[in-house]
Amino acid sequence: VCSSDLHLIPAPGPLKKVIAGKYFSLVLTEAGDLITFGDNSYGQLGDGTIQVSLDPKYLLRTNALFERLIVDVAAGYEHTIVRTGSLQITRSSRQEQSTDMLCR
Repeated sequence: VCSSDLHLIPAPGPLKKVIAGKYFSLVLTEAGDLITFGDNSYGQLGDGTIQVSLDPKYLLRTNALFERLIVDVAAGYEHTIVRTGSLQITRSSRQEQSTDMLCR
């Protein structure tokens, strides 16, 4: 990787967890923000699309589910699982015939 290929962004605050799936990444901050980026072929970024995103998506600011506090997140090979403070568990993958994990 050449230094010109790196895309550095400032963290929105202290990080709680950084997770890697297959060609995509998730970042959970201490404040409960969820940031996703990378491959999105299966809707695993949770933004309602299947578009690859090299730029981070701040899901708290763009989706209704994340009006709740996110307390944990996990990634599998091609899916994402989010747990909120209300113990609601939501997932995103092609297997549920939807790319929008935020409408469950």
